[in-house]
Amino acid sequence: MKIAILLVISALILSQGYGMAYGEKLTLSTDSSSYEKGTTIEVSGLISDYDTSDPLKAYQITLRVVDPKNNIVTVSQFDPNDDGTFSTSINSDGPTWKFDGDYVIMLNYGDLKGTYTFAFSVPAPGSEIIDEVVDVAEGVVDVAEEVVDVAEGVVEEVSGALQCGPGTTEDSGICIIDKSGSFNPQVEEGTFYAMIIPTAIAFGIGMAVLVALALIARAHRK
Repeated sequence: MKIAILLVISALILSQGYGMAYGEKLTLSTDSSSYEKGTTIEVSGLISDYDTSDPLKAYQITLRVVDPKNNIVTVSQFDPNDDGTFSTSINSDGPTWKFDGDYVIMLNYGDLKGTYTFAFSVPAPGSEIIDEVVDVAEGVVDVAEEVVDVAEGVVEEVSGALQCGPGTTEDSGICIIDKSGSFNPQVEEGTFYAMIIPTAIAFGIGMAVLVALALIARAHRK
């Protein structure tokens, strides 16, 4: 008789436990299947048959993320919504996010568990610096093209700019001192500006090149 009672009680306990496990289910997903270091991972999901009236089910959801080498990279806790839905954000910019490969999100809510796997990549060191160098180099090319255009215009404007002063005479575009005067060549104002503008632009190009070289050196050190 005692054995029969024990069997009935055991059957009731097992059936109740099975009913809870079957009735509740934890599902989750992310807003993408792959991420790059520094991006934000949006996690959302649902606890089916969630009942807020039961104080025994007032759990927080525990989140862990594990890297390809089985290291825990982040841990957090948060509350589900009243309807059983939940959402949270994960910042992947920390120092523990350092390996390429598949990362696993692990959620726990009481006895319920859920997992989700996503691909994660870490850019090579110095890649951002290299991008900056490329941008600077492209800017240098643009400025160089402008210099060529300006220089071509200057060549056209400079022609005939030299004027011979008193005591000199022009001979085939050259001021020659005559016998009765002194040499006093004069340069038109337009000629002066024609020389200054290309010089200033050339200086700007030189500075851009120096910046590019400095960025390359910094990337190399890293």
